[in-house]
Amino acid sequence: MLNRSDKLDAPGIGDKLSVERRIQPRISTSLAGVSLLNFLSVMYSTGDNAEEEYGRALKELSERADEVLVEIAQASSECDLRDYPLRLTLVQAAVALRNPAAIPFLANLVKTPIPAEEAPDPHSFSVVAEETILRTTAVEGIAEHAKNGDERAVAYLMEFLYIPSFSIRRAAAQGLLATKNGEEYREKIRDLLPEDQRFILDLRKTNVSEVPQVEDPTRHLKSRLEEGRSPVPPRLPDQAANKPPKAY
Repeated sequence: MLNRSDKLDAPGIGDKLSVERRIQPRISTSLAGVSLLNFLSVMYSTGDNAEEEYGRALKELSERADEVLVEIAQASSECDLRDYPLRLTLVQAAVALRNPAAIPFLANLVKTPIPAEEAPDPHSFSVVAEETILRTTAVEGIAEHAKNGDERAVAYLMEFLYIPSFSIRRAAAQGLLATKNGEEYREKIRDLLPEDQRFILDLRKTNVSEVPQVEDPTRHLKSRLEEGRSPVPPRLPDQAANKPPKAY
């Protein structure tokens, strides 16, 4: 495991396979650290017992919320900035706690300026998109606290409307409108939004059951597929000679 002071290997040149080394955050072996690691390991697990395991891990995490948030903040500060999967799971863990003590951590992330785009082709990978996902996840976490009546969370959502990111403004505005005083905030939100973004006030989340469904998803398929015939799989070189595939 690397510490923050460790240096990464210099990039190699030539026809040589090299494995990128990433700085790994330090998560302690305390009960809070172990609880966090257990939760991270089951967040995206699947299987018959996945939901039950997630519930147990979340309960254990919540019992040590204050100490866990220290672990999350420490790990986030030491995490490789380009390790977006890990950074996102840490933010999601802070949100899942549903603990007001997580609000400052989440708000600090949202208010940190989004770095400039570095990717040569942002259509395949975008630093701005990844960083925006982190921040909107944090905004939505704060919005849950605002919905439960936390005035500090409401104040942060209002502050986020000044941030020059459409996605962050949208999440903040929708979070404010979802509170019990949402309609009272509508005019203030309108005044804070740029004129060309005020349509955000008319957006609403829709349950999937309310979305019109396609009656016949096969109607635009080619006739050979409509008849139920499966496409012929490509023949591999070994199969062409009626030989079993080689084991490597």
